[in-house]
Amino acid sequence: MGDPAYDAGALLTSCAVPLVESGGDLAGGLRRAVEVFAEAAELDPERVRRWSQLHAVRAAFWGRRHGFTVARSGPERDQVVQLAEHVAELFTAEA
Repeated sequence: MGDPAYDAGALLTSCAVPLVESGGDLAGGLRRAVEVFAEAAELDPERVRRWSQLHAVRAAFWGRRHGFTVARSGPERDQVVQLAEHVAELFTAEA
């Protein structure tokens, strides 16, 4: 049985791209989503943020090496990698 806070990665995946596409507040939207997730699941918010950060770092690393389903290479892939890096930095700033 793993750490339930690990599931925050699925949350990021479902929130980040729609927030970017809508022109919404990415930082605020992701912070709020993580807060709501932590509260609803009765988890330590810091632990959820750390797992969220791990997922973002892993996505950036994977994207650089292999691309993504939506963008295997080129400028589109680079944009998604930059988004993942930005999300990782967002959660770093909260440390």
